[in-house]
Amino acid sequence: MNKQFWRFFISIPAAAVIYMPLVLLLLEFHRIPLVEFSWLRFGIAFILLWGGIMLVMWAYLKLTKEGNARFVLRLPTTKLVKDGPYQFIRNPIAVGTGAILLGEAIYFASWYLLIWTLIVIEVMAYHITHVEEYKLANKFGQEYVNYKMDVGRWFPKWNVFRQLFKKKK
Repeated sequence: MNKQFWRFFISIPAAAVIYMPLVLLLLEFHRIPLVEFSWLRFGIAFILLWGGIMLVMWAYLKLTKEGNARFVLRLPTTKLVKDGPYQFIRNPIAVGTGAILLGEAIYFASWYLLIWTLIVIEVMAYHITHVEEYKLANKFGQEYVNYKMDVGRWFPKWNVFRQLFKKKK
């Protein structure tokens, strides 16, 4: 396996979605809990967890292939990526990470994980709105400002749905 794959396991995202939740589960339950099965809880957690994983992977692949970025190495993109999940929302990795953590909290029925999820989402939101967006606006200028107006930060804008379902002539 390549080095980037293994570097993920010592990265901040891995700590946020794998290691810290494990520590919190051990603190809350004094072991990794065996959860009483519930179709509803399992279904919601499954959709959130795997939907989040797929969204993060899709966004990561788009950034590395089209933007020439390397997340683990913290190399910034050289091109503004507006395809893939980035045509729907500007921050699919943050949304996916939040979904993964919420899925974990629901599956394990853990208050500690729910509080951790809220903390991580708040930290990501602060960083994105107060740091990342300014850097992108300075780096890509009007192209980023136009992109920002067309694409929602966390949720798709209505114009995206109109474009998806527009009749072709």
